[in-house]
Amino acid sequence: MNIKQKLYWLLKEIVYFLLYSVLYRVFCLLPLDRRKIVFQTFDGKSFSDNPKYIYLYLLKLQADFRYVWVLNNPSPDEPELAQAKLVRFRTLAYIWQLATAKYWIINSHLNPRLKPRQSTIYIQTWHGIPLKKIALDIPGQDWQKAAWLKDAAHWTYFLSPSRKLDKIFCGAFALPEHKILPLAYPRNDIFSDPYLQQRAQQRLAKLALPEDKKVLLYAPTFRDFQGTFKLPFNLESLAAALQDKYVLLLKMHPNIKKLAGDGYRDFIRNVSAYPDIQELMLVADILITDYSSVLFDFALSGKPIILYPYDYESYARDLRGFYFDYEQVVPGPLAQNTADLINLCRQPELISRQYAAKIQEIATSFNEVCAEPAGQRLAELLMKNSQP
Repeated sequence: MNIKQKLYWLLKEIVYFLLYSVLYRVFCLLPLDRRKIVFQTFDGKSFSDNPKYIYLYLLKLQADFRYVWVLNNPSPDEPELAQAKLVRFRTLAYIWQLATAKYWIINSHLNPRLKPRQSTIYIQTWHGIPLKKIALDIPGQDWQKAAWLKDAAHWTYFLSPSRKLDKIFCGAFALPEHKILPLAYPRNDIFSDPYLQQRAQQRLAKLALPEDKKVLLYAPTFRDFQGTFKLPFNLESLAAALQDKYVLLLKMHPNIKKLAGDGYRDFIRNVSAYPDIQELMLVADILITDYSSVLFDFALSGKPIILYPYDYESYARDLRGFYFDYEQVVPGPLAQNTADLINLCRQPELISRQYAAKIQEIATSFNEVCAEPAGQRLAELLMKNSQP
């Protein structure tokens, strides 16, 4: 880090200190709006994930709340956002809305200086089932762990979609068990709710995917400290073998800033900017992933999954590590190289037959089964809590 970068970092920290430690505390002296809910996903990067689906159900139920969405670049294709106040992340309006809201519904960490008021209910929905290690269980990264711990101490409730995950979450975030809210992820209601599916299809139509081709969805996990992601397979070989029958959607993690590898427009669509991967899973015929929690979500669709853990040894040893035996838990065949990928993509029916039981096992054991949609259930709990 050079002198210019150090000065920029110092100035940024001073600004954040004033926002979070001074102005936020001043705003906390204002009256609390008991019908205000603030929603935030990935620091305002997108209208997606669990907070989005809780919000959609609140609108559907015509709940009497005032809504605030933290969004840096809201899409005009989201008409439901017209019923919410929009604010940008790390702005004066953002700090004010948090300080005066009764409910926070958030899917990732907040700056720990933003301590909720005593009567504020902070629901941490999180953003994935942990196959790879998270938070306090990640080797190293001690500089981040203190901040994670402070933020986790502020959570009122933490969504856990399976009882077998409760202990993992409690350990990773030093949470007492009474803060665990056992509930399926609301984002996965899309696999069973016709209302959400119809809404998604209207947006997906704009991708103009060819109707005569099957859809491959490649959605790898984020690798820590990764800025540019280089595709780990031979695009030329993949396109030559599969482009007549397939289109490949590339959906990178929100933290990946740049994708190395372009071209092959008739075969590849980079949909990383598409805000909601749950909608993409509806049109995908096959999922290709590695260690991403997306595999647990996609299992609910019953469709085939191909695993491509091209850096398994280094990822397990040097980066994250895993909570479960990887080869035992994944519900699909493993590809080691581009040739394996091509061969497996040509056999979706065989994969479906061979792994049907495993897919069903993963779908049910890692996802709470609810009699009603999880998003609706949580929306109803919020409505009940808001009553005098």
